[in-house]
Amino acid sequence: PGAMGYTSLSAQGAMGRSVRDVALQLSAIAGPDPRVPSALPIPSDVFRAPLERDLRDVRVAWSRDLGRYPVDAVTTQVCDAQRHTFENLGCTVEDAEPVEKADRARAGAGAHAVIGAASSGVSLQFIDRLFNEGIVQVSPANTSPAFTTHESGAYYFRTAPSDVLQGRVLADTILADGHETLAILALQDAYGTGLLEYTRDAFESLGGEVVLEEVYDPNASEFAAEAASVAAVDPDAIALITFNEFQLLAPELANAGLGPDVKGWYM
Repeated sequence: PGAMGYTSLSAQGAMGRSVRDVALQLSAIAGPDPRVPSALPIPSDVFRAPLERDLRDVRVAWSRDLGRYPVDAVTTQVCDAQRHTFENLGCTVEDAEPVEKADRARAGAGAHAVIGAASSGVSLQFIDRLFNEGIVQVSPANTSPAFTTHESGAYYFRTAPSDVLQGRVLADTILADGHETLAILALQDAYGTGLLEYTRDAFESLGGEVVLEEVYDPNASEFAAEAASVAAVDPDAIALITFNEFQLLAPELANAGLGPDVKGWYM
């Protein structure tokens, strides 16, 4: 994985009957775009290049679950049945579980310190091993409250505040700006639901009213329903706990008359 980790594996993209069909679509829609930070900084015409290639001796890493992700058994069977396609093309196919290997490398390569991970969920996977090895871990982005009192946290440090504090600060800021009612939209994962909870509790304890709390699928292709839900309760402000899907969610809110020039947006 690159700098954005596995988030790049979740995307809406082209589908076609063949590789050539998909390549043709990508040549029209792909390419760098200042509105999409994760867009590849390469020209789209790269997809129009000839597709024929000699694949002999090309190494292919084959993982059924990337070391930790749940995969439906039928999906695994279908993919395993097609492994021979790569081998028939001359590829060398090797079993690989990247997360497990990364975990072993962090704890066994003689490192004195580890920087990361960005995701709280990833850090929680190997904090025990790093503790047992006496390796210092520093994350610039972990916000889960679980680290505050973690039993293996003696060598763990972070520079980002816990979601508990972030929720309180967010609630304080919204109320200080004069907003009395709040709608919260949060992505469906541990970070999203956790920060939603702490923001809601703090906002209500300080005298505000949360009129909507809605958790959405971050892999959805459109968010008109979420925007309609917010419009129905007409809040003073909207708290948006999002990642890249904000680029789809924001226009829907604006189209529903809920733009930042009308409602307070807090992210």
